[in-house]
Amino acid sequence: MSKSTNIAATALALLLIGCRKDPTPEKSVTPVKVQVVELESISTETRYSANIGPEIQVTVSFRVGGYVDKLKQVCGKDVEQGDFVQKGDTLAQLRMRDFENKVAQARAQHSQAQAAQSVAESQLADARAGLASAGQDLTRATNLLASQSLTKADFDNAKARNDSMQAKVSAAQAQVQAMAAQVTLASQVIREAQLAQEDSALKAPLSGYVMKRLVETGSLAAPGGPGFVVADTSSVKAVFGVPDSAITSIRNGLQFPCETDALPGVTLNGRVTNISPSADAKSRVFDVELTIPNRSNQLKPGMIASVVVSGGGPQQAIVVPLAAVVRSSKNPSDYAVFVVDQPSGKATTRMREVKLGKALSHGVAVESGLQKGDRIIVSGSTLLSDNEAVQINP
Repeated sequence: MSKSTNIAATALALLLIGCRKDPTPEKSVTPVKVQVVELESISTETRYSANIGPEIQVTVSFRVGGYVDKLKQVCGKDVEQGDFVQKGDTLAQLRMRDFENKVAQARAQHSQAQAAQSVAESQLADARAGLASAGQDLTRATNLLASQSLTKADFDNAKARNDSMQAKVSAAQAQVQAMAAQVTLASQVIREAQLAQEDSALKAPLSGYVMKRLVETGSLAAPGGPGFVVADTSSVKAVFGVPDSAITSIRNGLQFPCETDALPGVTLNGRVTNISPSADAKSRVFDVELTIPNRSNQLKPGMIASVVVSGGGPQQAIVVPLAAVVRSSKNPSDYAVFVVDQPSGKATTRMREVKLGKALSHGVAVESGLQKGDRIIVSGSTLLSDNEAVQINP
């Protein structure tokens, strides 16, 4: 064989090797675990998270303005947040001297008005006496003129004097009325000054705890300015949101148990005292208010409570492990599980969309999409796709 023949044979062999394809490896079968769906008895109780607040909370404000002279003393110190105060306690006292001066000024103005009223009444008495004398003179002049014993000029003088005295009486009466009004006004000023003096002491409108103190000694309080926030916590309110599907089962007067992490192992009973007539525009839930007795002051505003609302007796439902639930490939916002199908003896997956219900400690209830006896994949489901062969492990 010639050298050229050997080269051609070698090239042909290499070409045949290059054109040969390796066999495609078979796809490995995913091992999974399967569980048969059964009905379970589940509790219909629902737990809601509630915010605890005081029964009554009041912002105590100054009616009048002034400099804060002193604050209530509690154990040798100024009253502060957390201190308990009784109804009627003076929480803050404005500088009294300012209000005493205003009362004194009002009383001085009242005395002046009374003196002026006395002068006006004396002038009125004089004017009335002069009018009486002028009236007698006019009567006599009228009689004399009728008997032609008095000239017309003398009669006119008597009439003019009577008219003048009548005008003086009218003016004196007006002055007396004006002075009486001044006295009344001065009396009102005194009452207002005395009321302001009384309001210079900012008093607690109820017995409770100081939630906030908003003033300091020496600060200038403005009329209407807040000084303290006081809350009555002898009973507290627990407020929680309920969806429209459950609000129809709640009504005023019902009692529900409450728990809080601050009191482990302690169950408190709250009574429904208020239900919001409309749902919140954002959360779309109805606010429900429970009133809980708190005589020992164990519950504090701001705590979180767990309210248990019972929906009746236990119900039968399908419960699946959380590991079995995946997102639906058709609609990512929905959920699904993989059901094992063996029409020809070969295990194959079938994705089935489900509607989930109440979350439980060992899984989640399924409201629709599964039936008793279905075999679902509970391990390895996140690695699967629809219509995929699987290997069932015990």
